[in-house]
Amino acid sequence: MSTSSQTGASEAAIFGRVVAARPNFSVAAAEALIELDFSDEDKERARVLSAKAQDGTLSPAERDELESYVRVDHMLGSLRSKARLSLKNRRSKIR
Repeated sequence: MSTSSQTGASEAAIFGRVVAARPNFSVAAAEALIELDFSDEDKERARVLSAKAQDGTLSPAERDELESYVRVDHMLGSLRSKARLSLKNRRSKIR
């Protein structure tokens, strides 16, 4: 395990703390965050890299690139989840 992971200094750990620091997003922000997604070009690039990984033909640079796509996807997932929860919390307060 790397030192950054042990100290909670990984990109994901830092990002998680940033997102957790804000209890709820505004409705407009939450709706916009839910819509965030990769461009078609990025989706295709990630698909190509994933296929190469399955074939065992990724170069070290491509492996790093694919790992970056995976990290960003996890971060987007965290944002979307928090955004959905924010909308749910706001709806429950209205009732």
